[in-house]
Amino acid sequence: MIRRVLLALVAGIVVAVLLEMVTVTPRSIIDFTAFYCAGQVIRDQGDPYRAQPLGACEAKLGSEGIYGVRGVVMPAPLPPYALAPFAALASLPYGRALVIWRLLLLAAITATIVALRKVAKLSWPTVALALLIIDVLMNIPPGQPMPIVVAATAIGAWALTRGSDRLAGAVTCLTMVEPHIGLPACLSLYLYRPAARASLLWGSMIAAALSVIVMPASANIEYLTKVLPHHAASEIPWFLQVSLTHVLYVLGASDQASLAAGSVSYVAMLSFAMLTAPRAATSLGVPGLLIALPAAAAVLGGTFIHLTQVAAAIPAALILAGREETSISRLGGAACVLLVLPGLWVGIPGIVFIAAGVAALLTALLLRPPRVVSTAIAIAVLAGGLALHGLHPIKTEAGRGLAVTPARASALAEDSWGRFVRAEDPGIPEHRLELLAAVPTWAGLGLLCGAAALGAFAGVRGKAKAEAAIPDPCGG
Repeated sequence: MIRRVLLALVAGIVVAVLLEMVTVTPRSIIDFTAFYCAGQVIRDQGDPYRAQPLGACEAKLGSEGIYGVRGVVMPAPLPPYALAPFAALASLPYGRALVIWRLLLLAAITATIVALRKVAKLSWPTVALALLIIDVLMNIPPGQPMPIVVAATAIGAWALTRGSDRLAGAVTCLTMVEPHIGLPACLSLYLYRPAARASLLWGSMIAAALSVIVMPASANIEYLTKVLPHHAASEIPWFLQVSLTHVLYVLGASDQASLAAGSVSYVAMLSFAMLTAPRAATSLGVPGLLIALPAAAAVLGGTFIHLTQVAAAIPAALILAGREETSISRLGGAACVLLVLPGLWVGIPGIVFIAAGVAALLTALLLRPPRVVSTAIAIAVLAGGLALHGLHPIKTEAGRGLAVTPARASALAEDSWGRFVRAEDPGIPEHRLELLAAVPTWAGLGLLCGAAALGAFAGVRGKAKAEAAIPDPCGG
């Protein structure tokens, strides 16, 4: 019965994705539109991080502007080497480039399913369900590059499992498309798998070469010193954020205090991952955790975490859930279920129904409770999602023809975007209830880190006890 439901669900999603691919407009895929326009600016030897001519390209492709608001410039805050492929795609007409990008993302998701099925030792429907909402439904429509990051994480973990450290190093370099997620994964691999270091160093040199080829040195420096901090600051109030910085701001902290706390939490989670990943990988016999766990830890807390980026935690959760029936695997399974309950319920009407069904099926597949428990979870998700839906008032959807004051051409695109975000979210008390929608996501990330820590340090204690039980050959 469950298999038939899964096949019907997968078939429906495939049809929905294909229909969306042929009916999409530039206004509905704002991320790819921004990246494509950044590629055009690079080809014209301009600065893709400035408001113009990036904004002019976006306005041409989507005549009404982002979310129907004229004058808003959507930034393209990827590092120079990650924008290089979009410079190549920009040589094609927009529609053709979009199809190629969508097919690449779908191929990445397929590769993720294949790799995780082998590493986690779970059935492909289980893996596909875990990826369905965040990695598929939330990343493919806007054209986010996260499926590539998740695929690199999964394939790197699979390569480590096979003992192919060089391949793991080469593939893990692709996670640096999102530097705050890729850096912990690459650092962990570099520290604990010496055989992968050459591939990581070669990947770094290739990225550096691409960066200076596509952009002048001044633009590369600008990205590190101006774009990254300005982009984090521009989205502090944005209700699509799940970072610690956003939470603290909504609870009343200042911009500076929120950013500082988010930065400290990122360093803390990086330290946690560097300490826990090698121990968990050894004690659980899963080398792939050296890559998957740091990538997952990077999206808990921080200064800039979109819900779509939480997809980076799915590989680690599935790997832990696929272990032998223990408290660790149960915690990993519970984390998987919680991570498919997106806080974005407040913005997408139909996704709560999909989330309820996926949560029930994943609960049945990973935790194997009585059927009444899976049913109760589905009902709870549905009720909670419907209660939270529409909590955030999207003012820009109600009226068309709205506009914001155009940014200076030489200003960073974040200047325009930040003013739009502040106009959309002028106050904070009315948004505090929205944090409830993200509680399942944070709980899932917390359970995932707890399961990893339990595996790491329980394994260390068990080893110490076993060694203590061995008679001392030098004793009487």
